[in-house]
Amino acid sequence: YFNLFEQHFICSVLLVHLKLTWYIGQLYFCIIPNLGLLKQERLIVSFNNLTGRVPGRFLNLEALNVLMLDGNNFDHLTIPSVIYDMPSLKVLGLSFLNLRGEIGADISNLDLTDLFLNNNMFEGEIPAAIGTMTNLVRLHMDDNSLEGTIPTELGDLVNLKELKLHDNLDITGPLPTELGRLTSLESLTLKNNRIDGQLPTELGELANLGESLTYYFCGFASKNIFARIEFAESMSNFEPPFNI
Repeated sequence: YFNLFEQHFICSVLLVHLKLTWYIGQLYFCIIPNLGLLKQERLIVSFNNLTGRVPGRFLNLEALNVLMLDGNNFDHLTIPSVIYDMPSLKVLGLSFLNLRGEIGADISNLDLTDLFLNNNMFEGEIPAAIGTMTNLVRLHMDDNSLEGTIPTELGDLVNLKELKLHDNLDITGPLPTELGRLTSLESLTLKNNRIDGQLPTELGELANLGESLTYYFCGFASKNIFARIEFAESMSNFEPPFNI
């Protein structure tokens, strides 16, 4: 063990993966020149009780493709704007940060495969622009205060395997039939919201969905969908209109 923040290095060290575990304090970037972090590819500092603000010097990390900031105590109330200027970023973890306000359309400027915005206090509607992020594999937006209907544009995320929107109590309206185009989808969680209407029959054709569709709703669905639903506890007394 040594304290990176109190060392003086004579030569540069090239790091491609930096992970801080149980570090308490502020995330300082005075170490960048000596540690070769300009070539940094992965920066994981999740759940370390970090405080302060995300340093503007993140702009210099042009090679960074994984950034996990989850579960810290940063001063930011919204998504740090510096993140929008990281051209190589693929995986972004911003969960458990008490972020609030709306999720702006600017998030769609990032070419991500994984976006974790869950367990915050985001409000407003899900940006339709997220539908242009066609390389997304995992999209977690659960446990927020999002509202409105699910954008039909999410049906354009053809590589999506995980879509988690549960515990957004003010998401309303029917499920868009366009979600039936998500042929790679393996996990869909939608419980604890105000979605109503019928389950689109198109969801029953998603062969990879398995038993991981969790849904709290009013209305009916086709038999092949019901055969693969993991029901929320609040639906324990619901009776489908046919025998499974």
